[in-house]
Amino acid sequence: MVDFNKVACPFTYRNGRKCCGYIIGARLYGRGKDYPNVRKVRLWCSEKDDHAGAVSSFVSKERMEFYPDMLPAGVWKAIETGAIPST
Repeated sequence: MVDFNKVACPFTYRNGRKCCGYIIGARLYGRGKDYPNVRKVRLWCSEKDDHAGAVSSFVSKERMEFYPDMLPAGVWKAIETGAIPST
């Protein structure tokens, strides 16, 4: 069983190393907080917040922002159940 409180951070550094943190928050962009109305989701990590400054700002933003259908496994379910707080 997946522990939704510890969904792994999807960030990968330029050298290929994966972040060892987990997702602690999400910001939902769109008209509402339910799946059909959300346009993008920005994730925050336990280790480096939104990884700003880890690589160029545009690239890091792109690596932590997802369209709902492109979210890493388990993230949307964790947002829906409240295991990952969202605003």
